[in-house]
Amino acid sequence: MPIDIDGMHWLNAPPAWEMNQGRLLVRSDDKTDFWQETYYGFHRDNGHFLGKSRRGDFTAEVTFLGHYSELYDQAGLMIRQALDEMRDRIYRWRQTFQRRRYQW
Repeated sequence: MPIDIDGMHWLNAPPAWEMNQGRLLVRSDDKTDFWQETYYGFHRDNGHFLGKSRRGDFTAEVTFLGHYSELYDQAGLMIRQALDEMRDRIYRWRQTFQRRRYQW
């Protein structure tokens, strides 16, 4: 399925990327990541992210193919939200999860 990047923007653009036959090809920088508040206080928000603002419900379908050669090499789908909205959604998700989990 070809990707449509119209209206999308980079957060921390990679050193090299291109569109090729409807596919997004990316070569990342070394030592980039999106670790947030680890036990050791480690924080990194310098990974490459091609995103588009959305409101309301949406559906995403993604496929990844990579040449993962180093420990922790990875790719994925990321959803970034405003902090207040995220806290509210996490709270509601936890409440829903707990109710469903403990209903016998």
